[in-house]
Amino acid sequence: MSEIATKPRYRVKAGRDTSLVAKAEGEVRPGPWFLPITGGWLPADVGSSMNWWQLGYDPIGLGTQSAMVEACVSAYAQTVAMCPGDHWRSNDKGGRDRVTTSALSRILRHPNDYQSISDFLLNGTRSLYLQGNTYALALRNDRYEIDELHLMDSNLSYPRLATTGDVFYQLAGNDVIERRLGGEQLIVPQRDVLHIRLHTVRHRFPRPLIGESPLVTDDLEEIDVTTVVGDEPYDQRPPIKSKYLFDISRKREPRR
Repeated sequence: MSEIATKPRYRVKAGRDTSLVAKAEGEVRPGPWFLPITGGWLPADVGSSMNWWQLGYDPIGLGTQSAMVEACVSAYAQTVAMCPGDHWRSNDKGGRDRVTTSALSRILRHPNDYQSISDFLLNGTRSLYLQGNTYALALRNDRYEIDELHLMDSNLSYPRLATTGDVFYQLAGNDVIERRLGGEQLIVPQRDVLHIRLHTVRHRFPRPLIGESPLVTDDLEEIDVTTVVGDEPYDQRPPIKSKYLFDISRKREPRR
């Protein structure tokens, strides 16, 4: 009888440096572990206990443990929040005229009665880059025009696919709108939801209706993710060994 191979299986990613080798699907790998459904990560020390699900571990957010990630996301979100929006209509002279009386122009100034457009764009952009998705519930007036937009929590909201192929959204995470609508579970047709998403990388159901943050791409397999979600102080972390990140450990010389 031939001996059973005990060495772990490995795979090499096509089109990339062959020196970067990752473990095959199904192989045991060290933490932290990404949670594709709820979002975030499980800490590395979860694997030290067989009953880890009984120990009350909370997922680590994508941007809550890294000052570098927080600074980058905040820079994008604050820049987008400063951009004004206007409704323009083409005229016969080849130019354009600003429209100030349309439903779109009102939404671009006041998305709802408790948020300014800057606040709306700031939180929406932040959710987009950290979670890969931004959801907003659209409420209509008597003329069937969209009159209000209400941001929802991307961790608690997701698209649902009917057996007929129709798309619906289950929305949650906005205490204001939930109290105004009686606290009932919100399952809304696609026409009444603003869903902004990034590109879909993994095969998450329903594909391609769920976007993913750049923080959870396959390149994280080559990056020491403890530099992003580690619990230890920055100056005690191991050096970054990845061609995808710059060396940020060097200190600047003091000015004279």
